Amino acid sequence: MRKWLLVSLLCIAIYTRFVGIDWGLPYPMHPDERNMADAIQKLECSLSDLKNCFNPQFFAYGQLPLYIGYLLVQVFHVVINRSSLPITFYEATIALRFISATASIINVFVLLKIINLVITNQRKKKHEVKISSWFTEFMAGLICIFAPFAIQFAHFGTTESILMLLYSLIVLLCLHLLILKKSKKYVVLLSLYLGLSFGVKVSSAVFALPILFVFLYIDIYKSKSTFLKKIKAFIVNLLIVGVVSILMAIISSPYNFISFEAFLNTIRYESAVATGDARVFYTQQFDNTVPVFFQLTRIFPYVLGVPMYVCALIGFIFLSWRNIQHNFLRIAFLVFFIPTSFLYAKWSRFISPVLPLMSMFSVLFIFKLSDLIQSAIYSRVKLQKINRSYNYLKKYLLTAFTLIIILPGLAYISIYTNPDVRFLASQWIYNNIDEGAVLLSETANVVDIPLQSEISQKLRYYQNTSFNHYDLDTDSRLFGQLNSHLASADYIVVPSRRVFANYSCWKPDLKYSKKAVGYSPNHCDKIEMKYPRLSMYYQQLFSNTTKYQQVAKFTSYPNISFFGRTLLEFPDEMAEETWTVFDHPVIRIYKRI
Repeated sequence: MRKWLLVSLLCIAIYTRFVGIDWGLPYPMHPDERNMADAIQKLECSLSDLKNCFNPQFFAYGQLPLYIGYLLVQVFHVVINRSSLPITFYEATIALRFISATASIINVFVLLKIINLVITNQRKKKHEVKISSWFTEFMAGLICIFAPFAIQFAHFGTTESILMLLYSLIVLLCLHLLILKKSKKYVVLLSLYLGLSFGVKVSSAVFALPILFVFLYIDIYKSKSTFLKKIKAFIVNLLIVGVVSILMAIISSPYNFISFEAFLNTIRYESAVATGDARVFYTQQFDNTVPVFFQLTRIFPYVLGVPMYVCALIGFIFLSWRNIQHNFLRIAFLVFFIPTSFLYAKWSRFISPVLPLMSMFSVLFIFKLSDLIQSAIYSRVKLQKINRSYNYLKKYLLTAFTLIIILPGLAYISIYTNPDVRFLASQWIYNNIDEGAVLLSETANVVDIPLQSEISQKLRYYQNTSFNHYDLDTDSRLFGQLNSHLASADYIVVPSRRVFANYSCWKPDLKYSKKAVGYSPNHCDKIEMKYPRLSMYYQQLFSNTTKYQQVAKFTSYPNISFFGRTLLEFPDEMAEETWTVFDHPVIRIYKRI
């Protein structure tokens, strides 16, 4: 039975990770994915310049995923007999997404091993739920598979899925060390995974903190050796991890060391953006945010789904604090989450490595809840036949809990099984707006709408202005230019929430409120004082006090539909910006009346 269970979970995982894997192509919808794909296209090796052989000239991320993506494309070229042709953007992007999807699938089964390890090493009670049963293992697998964050990051050709997998592997090995006390094999494997993490993204150095905790616990706190032997064992383990991980980091990302100055300059810039020392337009949403509270309100409810989020929080707080495995999972979460939360930039991807831990807390909680229900039943009912019927009831309850938890993930798949919302909006424009019409849009949305293609260009031609709204309040010339565009524009296109949600407190389809969840209490007052022109612009546009009226709105919210009828929908436009703007932004079109 267990073999078929694992096969079933594998099939479900493959579908959820690979369905719609070509979303948005051939357009570069995700900026990080685009940069990595461009770097793969630039990889080359010439005998006349061996010093720069396979130098990607790109250091925001490590070379490991780039080299794997390059190798995948080259193998594909050999198979289809086109090895002499250059790598296309489409091929590079698909290769990166293939890596993310594969890493995400593997991570499902790593998480199952972690859950199995935690459950089976708890103190056994007579009627405790056991993960080894096919039923409970299948429920746990479904929760891990249908986590919304796992589905989204599997469809992005970026580093998040890889880092989540590596961190999960590190957590798994650390748990083995806690249980088995000492094993050099696990120490070496930890070193390898930590080094590979460096080769993916240098900021993953924080992955070493859970390892440090485990060494302190088993070598210093729990060891019964003499003090000198404790210190010696601790230092030996640290040396193994340090030497092996650095060697692996050099092997997996050699140009971080060969081109150290270029690498260092990139890290300085990225660090300045993350800390807020370098302000750029795409970090504006983090002004006046409250650390931790922003993640709790603007990220977790969306990336986990509300049911999983609630169960994870309850599990984190109320699961046994005397259980070393539970406490280690808490530590592995906090040592990464807390410092990241206090960065100025609070993108969802920054906390992605710990999101699988939240999935595990939700699983452990509903299993514990099932234990409590069963224990309560056994304490009151002694007849075996009645007990057996209550066992079935417990399974029905566990099934119900699981179905509720995975609903947001089931809905999230719709984003990749339906046409990209930017394609739908572009098609509407070509079908409903006369050729030659003047369109006013917003810049810095990766792609401009309507999307241009050979077919669409033959159908319609528009005067499309991609205007820089971001600097409207800092560049006086732009205000006059905007008024000029408004005087001549037939339509205004708002391609996403990137400007209005960050530079004003006016939201379309929502009532204006001075309260902004996750931000400081006076956030809206500060925004209106700092960006008075943009605030006034969106106030007038959204309150219908201008000559423009909304005539179309295109959404791709996660939803569950049946025969074209939406049964359940999860609006998430007000989540942390990057959760929506890359793969399912909301697009609004306003017409001059």
